[in-house]
Amino acid sequence: DNLSEIVQLVGKESLSEDQKVVMEVAKLIREDFLAQNAFTDFDYMCPIVKTVGMLGIIITFYDLCQKTIADSPADAKLTYAHIKTALAPTIQKLVEVKYITPTLPDAEIKRQCQEVEDEI
Repeated sequence: DNLSEIVQLVGKESLSEDQKVVMEVAKLIREDFLAQNAFTDFDYMCPIVKTVGMLGIIITFYDLCQKTIADSPADAKLTYAHIKTALAPTIQKLVEVKYITPTLPDAEIKRQCQEVEDEI
């Protein structure tokens, strides 16, 4: 909440890189994890295995972004913009996990989620 208020007041550019990761992951959670559309074949329900898989991918993405930024050398500091550009196709796959058909067997849903998580 505090971070959200700061962003509204001073703009996203004023955030530190780790705070930019927090904001982007919050956006992923809000728009791709929590948003649901009961009128679609892929989103009318979400089995627990898909929910756990999606959240695991988001957590892995968050943790690795934070670690990468923290571990980058001071003279060549990585930004979230660098990460986002380098991982654009992978981030798109992360977003597309919500399109996994919920009627697939649990093992197949797990496999597809693990595939995306491994790519990160």
